[in-house]
Parts: sequence; C-alpha cells; structure tokens
Amino acid sequence: MNWGRPVALALLALATFGLGWVLVKEKSSGRVATQPLSVPVDQIKKIRLTFGEREIVLESQKPGEWTLPGNWPVRLLEARELARTLSLSDSRFEPQSINSPSQWKDLGLEKPAIIVELTRRDGESILKISLGQPAPDAGSNRFSLATYARINDDPVAWRLAPGLIDQLSRPLDYYRQRRLFVGTKPPRDPDAGVPRPGDPLRKEQLAAKELILEQTSAEKIRLVRKGEGPFPQWTLLEPFGQDNINPTAGDALLAAVPDIWAERFYSAEEAPAAKTGLDKPEKTVRVVLDNGVTSVLRIGNVSRSRTYKKMRQPPPGAPPGFPGGEETASEDFRFAKLGDNPQVFEVRAAGLNDIFVPTDVLRDPQTNRFVPADAIKVAVELPGQTSFALAKIDNAWVVERPGQPNSPADPTKITDLLTRLAGLEARDKDIQVPATPEKRKAVGLDKPLATLRLTVKEVAPLWPKDAAGNRPSRERTMEIQLGRRNEKDKKIAQTVVGINRLNEVEDSIFAAATRGSMAYRERMISTPAAASVQTIRLYGQGAKEPITLQKEKDLWRITTPTQAVVDESLAGQLVSALGSIEAVEWVRDSADKATLEKEFGLGAEALRVEILSLAEMGKPASTTILRIGKARPVVKKEPAAAGLGAPPEAADKPSYFAKIDNRPEIFALAADLQMQVSRPVLAWLPRNPLNLNGEDLVSLRILRAGKPAVLLTKKVPGPIAPELPVVATWKLKEPFETDLAPAKADPLVSGLVGLKVETYEALKTEPGKEMGLGAKATKVVFARKDKPELTLEIGDVKGASRVARVVGQAPVFLLSADLAKAIDSAPLGLLENAALAIDTTRVESVTFTSANISHELARLTGGAQTGVGSGWVVRSNKVEMPADTEAISTILGTLFNLRGGRFVDYGTKADLKAFGLDVPRLKVTVKLKSGDQPLGAPKPTNPTGIEEHSIEIGNPVLDEPGSVHARLDGGLGIMVLGPEIVRALERKPLDLVDRILVRMDPNPVYKIRISRGQETIELVREGEMWKQTKPVAFVADNAVINDWLADVARLRSEQIVAFQPTDAKALGFDPTQGLVELETKGSNEKPLVLKIQIGKDDQNGRLARMEGSGSVGRLSERLTLALSPRPIWFKDRSLAVLSGPIAAIDGAKLVRGPRNVTLQRQGPFWKMITPGNSEVDSDALSQMTSQLAKLRVSEWVSDKVTPEKLKEMGLDKSL
Repeated sequence: MNWGRPVALALLALATFGLGWVLVKEKSSGRVATQPLSVPVDQIKKIRLTFGEREIVLESQKPGEWTLPGNWPVRLLEARELARTLSLSDSRFEPQSINSPSQWKDLGLEKPAIIVELTRRDGESILKISLGQPAPDAGSNRFSLATYARINDDPVAWRLAPGLIDQLSRPLDYYRQRRLFVGTKPPRDPDAGVPRPGDPLRKEQLAAKELILEQTSAEKIRLVRKGEGPFPQWTLLEPFGQDNINPTAGDALLAAVPDIWAERFYSAEEAPAAKTGLDKPEKTVRVVLDNGVTSVLRIGNVSRSRTYKKMRQPPPGAPPGFPGGEETASEDFRFAKLGDNPQVFEVRAAGLNDIFVPTDVLRDPQTNRFVPADAIKVAVELPGQTSFALAKIDNAWVVERPGQPNSPADPTKITDLLTRLAGLEARDKDIQVPATPEKRKAVGLDKPLATLRLTVKEVAPLWPKDAAGNRPSRERTMEIQLGRRNEKDKKIAQTVVGINRLNEVEDSIFAAATRGSMAYRERMISTPAAASVQTIRLYGQGAKEPITLQKEKDLWRITTPTQAVVDESLAGQLVSALGSIEAVEWVRDSADKATLEKEFGLGAEALRVEILSLAEMGKPASTTILRIGKARPVVKKEPAAAGLGAPPEAADKPSYFAKIDNRPEIFALAADLQMQVSRPVLAWLPRNPLNLNGEDLVSLRILRAGKPAVLLTKKVPGPIAPELPVVATWKLKEPFETDLAPAKADPLVSGLVGLKVETYEALKTEPGKEMGLGAKATKVVFARKDKPELTLEIGDVKGASRVARVVGQAPVFLLSADLAKAIDSAPLGLLENAALAIDTTRVESVTFTSANISHELARLTGGAQTGVGSGWVVRSNKVEMPADTEAISTILGTLFNLRGGRFVDYGTKADLKAFGLDVPRLKVTVKLKSGDQPLGAPKPTNPTGIEEHSIEIGNPVLDEPGSVHARLDGGLGIMVLGPEIVRALERKPLDLVDRILVRMDPNPVYKIRISRGQETIELVREGEMWKQTKPVAFVADNAVINDWLADVARLRSEQIVAFQPTDAKALGFDPTQGLVELETKGSNEKPLVLKIQIGKDDQNGRLARMEGSGSVGRLSERLTLALSPRPIWFKDRSLAVLSGPIAAIDGAKLVRGPRNVTLQRQGPFWKMITPGNSEVDSDALSQMTSQLAKLRVSEWVSDKVTPEKLKEMGLDKSL
C-alpha cells in the first residue's frame, strides 16, 4: 500500500490545526495577522519546487487547471492544494527582522531546505520563497517545530505552520497523474436506490469531444461526439465519412481509453529511441478535450512481458465451489509517451485491443438503430401514390392523409413495420462505403422505391428526474430510403440520409414498407352492437327467400322458411361475430358497380346478410347490409426478419371480399364468418332438441311395438349429511323390478339428457316417407317434475344411426348408434352382469354332473397335511385319485370371482329350453362348510349358513365361439359365460388328476441306467463327479446331469391319460420301449431303485409312469427326448479349456476365408497388427478371449467323424 498520500494529508491536517490554534491565540491577544504575500491562487501561473537535487515544476494555462511540463496531467486536487499552500495568504505571526547571519542560521534559512519560485500570471518578476526549520532541541517534538520563510532577499523572516517542509518535500509521483485521459460517469438517478444484480452498468467513458486513432497497419479512425448530457452521441467520421457506431464495440472503446495508465516510468538511458520505437510509433491516440486541448499518446515497441498465476474458471456445469485450479498467463507492456513530453513510460498492451479495433467491428451493423416502442411518427412516401403518415397521438396510432380526417390505425401492422425497420442489418460485403452518387444510382437509390421518415422520442432511462418528475428526453428523425431489389439474393438496397454508406438488407422489409395507407387502417368494422340486434336475414348466393332469425325475448327462432327453435350457441356465435366484424385486410377505397360485380362478386347476387337493430342509447333503429362476394386469392406473405424478437407472420388464411352497403370500402372477410352465414336452414336447428334438465327428470318409459314396456324411475335418497351431495339412483319397475347399478343406468340416462344432434335429416316428414316414425316408432316418454311429458320417437335405421324426432317438433335428426343401441338393449342391457364370489377357503367339494354321470373334486380332511400332494382328491366311479394343484388353483380362482356376461333373458317366464337349461349339459355344484368370513376377504355372495352353489351350463351362444348360456344358483337371469370360464369348469375326471408322475430328491441318486431295447446307458457318480460307463466310458458333464435329474425328480406330464390301467401292455409299457432306473438311498440308507417306464407314442407324445404308481401321463417332446437320450448326450460339453490364466493370452489370429486378422495384447490393451496397425475395442477382445477360453457346446451331434459327415455339416471347409 502507498502510505504517502495518507501521511501527507495527516500532516496537512496537523498544520491546519496548528495554524488555527495560533490564530485563536493571536486574536485572543489582540494582535493583528499580516500577509507574507499578496498573490491570489488564481494568479499563480507556474510553481517550481527545489529541494536537494530534486525539482518539481507545475504549470497552469487557466485558473484551476494544472499540468506538469510537456502537458503531463496532474492529480488536480493535490496540485490545487499545493498552490493554495504556497500563496502564504496569512502567516498568523508578525514578521521577524533579521540583523545577522547567525539569526538566519538559527531559523534554518542559511541553507534553506526548500526553495520555491512562483511566476505570476500578470508577468511580474518571479517570487522566490526560501523555507527552513530550526534545528530541534534535545527531547523536543520535531512535529511542533515552526517553519520559517524568506521572501526574495528581504531581511525579514515569516513564521509559518509546523510540518510545512515535509508537506512540500513530496516526490514527483505525488503530483503526477498516471491515468492519462479523463473519464466521466453519467449521474445516477437517486430514486433508483442501491444498484442490484442485473441493473445496467454505468461505466465511465472518455470525457472528450473527439478521438483519433492512428496505426501503421490500418486506416485512421476518427470519432466525434455530438451532443452532451443525457444524450451524448459518438459518430464515426473517418475513414469513409459519417456512420453510426456499434454500441457494444463503441462503449468498450470509450471505456478503454480513460483506462490507460502509465504503469512504469523509464529514464532516457533506460529507454533510448532505438529501443522504444517511439520515433515512429506503431499506434497513436489523439484525444481532443472539450476545452480544445489535444493530448497525444504515442505507443511504440513491447517494453517487457511478464507471466503470472491466476485461478482458472471451473468447467461448465461444475458444482458450486468446484476448484478451477491455477493456470499460467502472460501479458505484454509497450513503451509510450505523451505528445512532446520526453518522459517515456509503459502501458498495458491488453487494454489497447479494445481501442484499436477494425472499422468493420466499430461500424454499427444495424442500419437504423432505435427501439420500436419509442417511435411516434412514420411518414411514408411511395412513388406514384399520395404520401401519408402514421402518427401516435395520445398513445393511439392514426393514419394521417392530406385533406382527409385522421382514421384509426391497426397497431399490429405498425408494430410489424417498426420491428422490421429496427432489425435491418448489413455486414461485410453487404456494405458499400463511401456512398457516392454513382453507387447510389447503381442500386436505385437515386429514385428510391420507398422513403420513410421515422421520428422517435427517446428518454434517458437512468438519468435523474427534473423537478416535474420527468427524465430528459429528445426527439430525432431519421430518413430511410429503399432502392432496387436483388431477387436472387433476396436483398434490397437501403440507406439512411446523413449516413455515408449503402446497405444490402433482407428484402422482407419491402412488403411492409410499401404498404398503402389502407393497409394500416383499423380493421374493426362498425356494425350494430350485439345486444341491439333483433332480426337477421340470411340470403344465400342468388337466393330470393331468406333464412330469417328472429329474437323473441331471450330465445332465437327461425321464422322463415319454417318455424323452429335456433341452436342457442350458434345464434350467440353469429350475433357476436356480426357485432364485431374484423377485416382481414382493406382491399380498396371504392369501386364502380361493374368492378364490384366482375372482380369482387359483390353484385346483386352476392351472399347477403341484413342486420336489423333496435333503437338503443339514443341511436335510431337501423338496418345494416353486409355483402360477401368471391373468395380472395391466398397470397403467401413474406416471413418476418430473423432475430427481431417477434414471431414470423402467419400466412394468409382463406377469406372473402366483402362490403357494407352505403359504404364505399371493400375489405377481406375471414372465411369462418362466411361459413356461418352460408349455413343451410337445417344447420341452425338446436343441437339438443330435448333440452332436458336431469334434475327435473322423474321417470322414463320405453315403448316398443310387440314388447313389454320398460319403466325406469328415479330414486332420490334423503340427505346423509349436509356437506355431502345427494346422488340419485335409478330403479327398473317394468317389466320386472330391480335396482340398477349407476354404471349401467347412467349411460342411457345421461345420453338422453345430454343428447347432441350432429345431423338433421329433414325439416319434416313427408306423406309416404315417415321413415318408421309415428305408430311404428320406438318411443321414449320422459316424465318431468311440474312440466308436461316429452316424447322422443325413434324410427328406421340409416347407416349406423337411427332417425328420430321430438313429438311436437317437425325436424327429423339422426340419433347416434350407441344411444339407439342402449335404448334397444333395455331392460336386459341395464342389468349388471351376473357374478359369483365364493370364499374358496370354505369350499369342501366341487361336483361336476353331466348326463346323470358325475365326478367330484373333494378336499381331504386336514388338507395337504395328510401327505397327499395337494390335499385334494378326485373321486370318479368309486375310484379316488390325487388332484392336480394347477387344476385346483384354476377352478378355485374361477369360483372366487366368477364374472358372467350379459343377460339374455330374465324372469319367471324365461324359456329355459330355448337356452338348453331345462336339462343342463353340465352342472357344477360347489359345497361349502359353515364358518365366519376371514378378515379382508371379498364380500361373498353366499352368507354363512348357505352350503351350496350351482352353475348350470346350457347351449352354446351363436356367433360367439366358446361361449355358452348359463344360470347361477337357479336364479331368474340367463346369462352368457365366456370361453375362459367354460374351459375352467368343463373338466373330465382325468383333467383333475395330479400330473406329476415322479416326486423324489435328486441329490442321493448315485447311479442312472437308461435302457431301450438292447441299448443301455449307465452313469455312476464318484464323489462329486459323474462318469459314463456304458456303452462308452467317458467323463460326463455334471451340469447336464444335474439339469436332467432336476427334470426327472419332478416329472410332470402334459396330460393324464389313464389311472390304474388294467392292461399296461396295451399302453406299450415293456422294456423294449424304454426304462429309466435311478439308484438312490432310501430313508433307512438302504439302496432303493426307482423305475420309470416308458410306453408307446400315441402320436401326441410318449406315455410314461412310475412303477407302482397308478397315473399314466403323456410327456412333452422335451421330456421324451430327455428320457431317451443318445449315448453321447451326457458327455462333457467343454470344447476348449485354457489351462493358464486368461491374461496370459497375448495374441490371437482370426481367419475367415481370405481374410486374416492378427491381434496382439500390449499391456492391458489390444491392437491390430495385420492387415493394418490400428486400435481395437479392448473390452470386446477381452470378452471374446474369455468366452473362447471356456467354450462349451450346446449339444453333441455325433461321436463318429468321417469326411462325409464333416462335409454334410459344412465343417470340411471352415468359414
């Protein structure tokens, strides 16, 4: 830290305090102070301080302004304080006469410590001031010693404040300004408060009126400031004439100049001209201050370079606090000097990069920079057209045309124009400088296609407000001209008057800039307010009779050509649309009758809308006639310029030419309004002709010819709690009585209440074309609370729908197929599907009875704990067989949650014979034991005490393969059971028998013998290893044998085909078919041989049984092959085994046809050696070598290898 300035200020404060104390003391004694000098500070022109061998000179051209010799800038505050101190305006002491040299010596003035020479501005002689200090006495405080002065050679000494010698002995650097150029920062708005993150930076910028940059390798750049205060505007005058400055580059440049500092000073010996390069400087900065003084900075060669450590920025995406680490950086310094001042110093080279920038970077790419929101007027001149202007008056845009009243303007079009203008850019080859008359003519700017004079009002957003609370503002106008278009490059020539350059910009501005005045007019068409519209007449193209819509109270009705209610939403949409018609675009100011007819289709035959309104709010009743003509051709619009911050303008949508009678203008009308007014009369009819209120509905009755009536009534329960809503339910009263589930009743009721008609078929039925309506129709009668009944008639089928009408209303409409189906399906379609939920833990038996023959699935007492497989048995023909676990699980799962299909008949009069249920082909009876329901079990349909359920199965359902008619518990409903439930219940006795033929522990098996005819395979276990001894001895594959034993130890058949057969030979059970013997240890550790007999192949698979067991089962193909293996089946399947570690493999060769690849391991990685030297996927190679080191076959095919066999398998020539 530099302590010089703080210490100096402290000494100055002490001296001031001493002078003040002396002044008080002198005044208290009544003595009068005197002045050593009578030189005012503003009259001092030059100060020279000499102390020892050092000398400091300060010069002043104007009062208050000081420099060092050579026009070197000073620290102004310190220089002014020095001048004020040396003016010696009041010593506070009387002068002291000196009579002998010894007296001068005692005061320290025999050899003065400091000699000051002051030159007056009026040219009088130089004043010499000698300053000294007495020698301090032993033990005295040197800071309290007075300072004495002698003026010229006068024999008088003046006593001054203590510490003045130290104050005036400061080095040159105390006064020398290292900052070479002055900067200024705009004032901050006091209302803005403390700056927050994100606030605009108020950088200090160069305080000057002109800046000239020269360098040997580029053209001279000259910048001039126009204006001051809140709107200082720097412009580029050289090298090619006036141009705007890029704000980013310009701000960086103007901030970089006052940031140039003298970093180190050099003596003449340290920096000779040959070394510095300042005799022919590479770069020069000339700054012209507001007072006209020019400062010149010459910059020469590199003086030195230094490297330093700095913290590296963390990588993108690093977590907070992630250390970036250190990196080495370097920077250069260059020799420099100011003007003719001989002092050589150095500046940082890095700061010069923002100053000496190319002209292309400094030039503003935006051809006319402004903010669209600041625009207040745009005057447009187009060749051959009347000029007009767009002006913002009271924050609303209007179109101004000569000799005509102002008309409201469309702000969206103006915003589009301003946005495009503000976004015009040109760079590089799209800029021509200077803009000579020849160049202007070449691009058509001598006769512009469009001229726009844009006026903007700009406010200084950060500048303090005045007394009235307003910030400074200004208005400026720029004239923009557009020339010839370049169709190939999609460009257009453009220039701004006063800017000496020509631009090629995106030609998307052309369409916006050349719009006529009509394109900017407000697009809302004045029509009667929607609330006042009483009658609307719609005349189709060429129609003589209208569709008349008449408002009666709050209801709209059709009065011609028929009498009907109008759909409320359609009427509201039409009235709203006609009350706020918006033109897509203004087309023409006016046209004659012939043009209206031929070009726009707006003659007498045009589509016509007459709007009759009532008198309202002082306005008389009126009739407005809207005519709609031909479709307007769709024109593809130019896309919006890129990067403007606004979305591209959408392409034109379909529209029609239109006109209001008694008004001359022609405009384009959106196609959706044309579609509304051109609807046929049927399209105006209500979407919900029933107009039912669900809360008013009491009942509905369905009447069909030749069928009993269906009556539904609504049940409204009393409130359960005040905060809970009351939910109504429906009950079927006829033809039978039952409560209806909401899921079944709601689709029908809500479909009728919320009926939506998509299509009307006819205004009314004609004689002989009743369409099934009238006496033959299905009728739905709605009873309503305190309202008359309403009847819906449903007639013939048309397509997928049915025709219908509301009795008392003529129009015929189409009823949706789904709603018609729901009506036709009543009452059976309203019933919830039959269900049976049995607590399967209470099931004791399931009996299957068919044609007076039955079999039973029964639970054994004690369940599975009796040791009989599943704990269930199958009883048939007095034979008891073990039951299959999977079959039991399927049956009990079906009974646990049996869901029937739809009902096909219901009631006491149901025809059981028609459904095959008078004598069911199968009856399933479930017997239950009494008991409480387990906690959490589903609610059963069999309360405690009911011990039996039945399911009767009848005839198949036509056109539904696998489905049957059925009845639960002898109930009133006949339902449909689906194929899955039928398959689960239709079980023969053997279908229920346990399909597991063998149950044993495979671990104690130590010998396996497989015999088939004369061939025998024998395997013996020795310790943990298996060996085959017959017919060929070899080491067996342990994994293969363990898998084989796991299958055999729990041998499960596909199907049980017999139980305890009387003739085993008939099933092929003899040694020639096959025999599998497993030697193991029994429970008493004695040898035990288990035999599995293989029977014949009955074309569906081989039969098998365990000797001593009654079950004969059919095996799957896989198990059949496993019990009849080839002799080499169990051979060890390891094809190649690497004896050493895998890491020992250091090379591999892959051969496939003519291709050879040689691979070599290098450390942990693999490389390809041939055919080319390259990197390979080491992970993939390592995985491949691991697999090859333990290569196993899936199955042995043959143990006899012959050339013919190899050729047959394609192994005579490997791939």
